[in-house]
Amino acid sequence: MARQLIPDPLVFGWSWPLFGAAAAVAPLATAGWAQLLGNRRLWILSHLVMALGVALPIPWPAIGGIMIAALLVGSTFMINAMASMQEARAVAGPVATDLMAAMIAAFGTGQIVGPILVSYVIGRDRTFLNRCWWRA
Repeated sequence: MARQLIPDPLVFGWSWPLFGAAAAVAPLATAGWAQLLGNRRLWILSHLVMALGVALPIPWPAIGGIMIAALLVGSTFMINAMASMQEARAVAGPVATDLMAAMIAAFGTGQIVGPILVSYVIGRDRTFLNRCWWRA
């Protein structure tokens, strides 16, 4: 999607280092939040912020939207993993590894099925941006 919006890879390519920097810093910056909110609430909050980041480039299809999306998704990606594994340990106790394995398998399945589903929805000859209902 970024490549469709901004054809210069030197411009949109900065979203990946920004994503990585946010993913590296966020767990350190939010380590105390799990104590304050609890793992489950932190996990829910990280999903909501991640969803906002994923959706942001649709109404704001410009470099600013892509960069803020990279910050939001990058920062919540690691927090989501951290909070979910800690919550699994708290909930499942001695069989936490089984729950963690199931969660990781479900995440991996989503990483595979999601893009396939989006490709099917938009079709081979159309872009996602052309399929947006408000752009029709």
